[in-house]
Amino acid sequence: MYSRLLSKVSLWVTMLRKERLGIINIGRVR
Repeated sequence: MYSRLLSKVSLWVTMLRKERLGIINIGRVR
């Protein structure tokens, strides 16, 4: 149970980080 939860959380964190980086990149380009 814990292992599955940790894996899901890690995936969510990576996705959020990628989204934040993308938003920052778009802001810099503009």
